[in-house]
Amino acid sequence: MKNKKTIAPRKSLPSKQIPQNKNSSKANSIRKRISKIKKSIKEKEPKKVVLFNEAPKNSKEEPFFKMGCPVPPWTSKSLIELCTYLNLSGAKLSQLIGIPYSTIRNWVCEKAKIENSKSFPKLEEFEKRISKLRKTAEEVLRKKNEAEKNKKVLLKESWSILRIRKFIKRMGLTQPEFAVFAGVSYDTVVSWCQGRRKLRRKDMATYFERMEKILEEKGFSEISDDVAMNSEAESRFTAEPGMLGKIADVPDNGSGKYKVLSIEKIPGVSQKLRDMDSIEVSPDKKNYIISLSLGSKSYEFKGSWVTQRDRKMIEILSDNSKYPFGKVGCIGLFKKCVVVNFWPTTNLPYRIIARIPEED
Repeated sequence: MKNKKTIAPRKSLPSKQIPQNKNSSKANSIRKRISKIKKSIKEKEPKKVVLFNEAPKNSKEEPFFKMGCPVPPWTSKSLIELCTYLNLSGAKLSQLIGIPYSTIRNWVCEKAKIENSKSFPKLEEFEKRISKLRKTAEEVLRKKNEAEKNKKVLLKESWSILRIRKFIKRMGLTQPEFAVFAGVSYDTVVSWCQGRRKLRRKDMATYFERMEKILEEKGFSEISDDVAMNSEAESRFTAEPGMLGKIADVPDNGSGKYKVLSIEKIPGVSQKLRDMDSIEVSPDKKNYIISLSLGSKSYEFKGSWVTQRDRKMIEILSDNSKYPFGKVGCIGLFKKCVVVNFWPTTNLPYRIIARIPEED
């Protein structure tokens, strides 16, 4: 029989490095030594450089609007100050200048000299754009501060549940569509209608009160649930045989050219159609271009994707909107048709229903 190799037992580390008596002088000296080692390791670690500190909401705390342009000369410190001056992140600043973010990081950490860099001419070229970017930063911050102030201004008495429900019905919108109109989430609208949350923001209440006056002037009365629920629009219009022949499904992203089936200037009251009436939704990078042709008139809007609850919608945006949120309507996407709603603030029809005719 072969002799089995004997394995030498592994030497175990001493189990008691610190004496059992925790208050002994030896135990205290060991603890002090460990804390010193930890402190020295922490000091040797590279410090994280914060390239961008968001400009304060309260301009009195730090005079953002009175800051002077920190460059030139271009230094690591002036680069950090420039981020605050333009209200930008370090990554966004690198994109605007046209250089890698790693280069900016090396300059800030002083791992590379700015003057000797090949990218230095791009910094000099960027100097010409600083004044324009500064004006944009001031405007953005001013609007942000105003929005924060408006949120804090509350009504003495909140809107009643009955008034909110009546207003939504009078608008002729579903709750997801009303959420787009109000610039809030679907859950917020449901909370208002159920009384779990109160509508007390003064700026929003003022917006709604103004809208109530417009609805009164245009003759919008409180409508029944079957007219208000646009989800039934699909069944009502696709069920009628021979209207457009075969019907193509609406794409998931909503893009396509649609033929208008119904136009309502007031909820529930349709008007005559023209063969040339159409609406086209075209993707444009992250947004949409919405082209509307009604008779001899044509309109063009921008749009952005939004999901409220499980409803897929496209917000219709306009730079000329005098009302908050910059929205003038929304497009609801269904399987066989699209439902376009314009807010009463516009001179456009209240509701347009359209679908894609399938080519023969």
